[in-house]
Amino acid sequence: MNGDAHVTDLAAGYALGALTAHERGLVDAHIAQCDDCRADVMAMLGISGTLPLACEQVATPAGLKARILDAAAADVRAGQTLARRSSLETGARWRAGIPAGWGWFAGVAAAAAVIFGVISIDQSQQRGALQRQVDSLGSQLEQARHDDVALQNEAQAGHAVMTALASGTYWTMGPHADANGKMWRCAVLQPPAHGHNGMLLATVPEPPRGMAYQVWITRKGTPHKAGMVMHGGMTMMDMSMPVQKGDIVAFSVEPMAGSKAPTTPYMMEMAI
Repeated sequence: MNGDAHVTDLAAGYALGALTAHERGLVDAHIAQCDDCRADVMAMLGISGTLPLACEQVATPAGLKARILDAAAADVRAGQTLARRSSLETGARWRAGIPAGWGWFAGVAAAAAVIFGVISIDQSQQRGALQRQVDSLGSQLEQARHDDVALQNEAQAGHAVMTALASGTYWTMGPHADANGKMWRCAVLQPPAHGHNGMLLATVPEPPRGMAYQVWITRKGTPHKAGMVMHGGMTMMDMSMPVQKGDIVAFSVEPMAGSKAPTTPYMMEMAI
């Protein structure tokens, strides 16, 4: 985990005590320096403290007492049978060095084993049911959190697009056919808010297998990495920097991990 990576995905596991010692150490080291991730972890710790309140109380299963008594009665009957045989076997046991009362003791031990075995199974089932409820609630909380973040991002992106369109700071190109005859459409928007990066809306063909389109902003002859488009169809993304008049926005085919500089001719470029 490098310094740029966040630990959001580990926050729920951290709060539930489900991480390995190594993972927990990574989270502790990261949140000591990252306010956002520390806030996520603290929020999850607060939620985890309320989880027991959301779980139904588990009552002793009906019939447990009857099963225990039946098992004990069966072993008492077995002990009585052994006792009747003991008078015939006593001499043989003593000659072999085995105490005469061993049959009775074995019956009691078997009964105890059955009783504690039944209790252990029921307790294990109860713990398993409770753990499944906790895991399910944790997953639901985490999914709700991700959904909320996604909705907020979509709302902010939509607001930025509408603001940019209303202010007139947008540029369009296409439909444009590339060298392979594939059609491209592209729009670049610059929201008016100070410091807001440019936005890209584009419809692109499917990239070659195992490759992606890398977006570049060329300013004064120097290309700057602006983002990656991993698949064909419509895409919308924030670019890495604001755009301004005189820039060139272009697409090249690169490995999915991206390249430091363009390695292929541009599939499409648009002057702003």
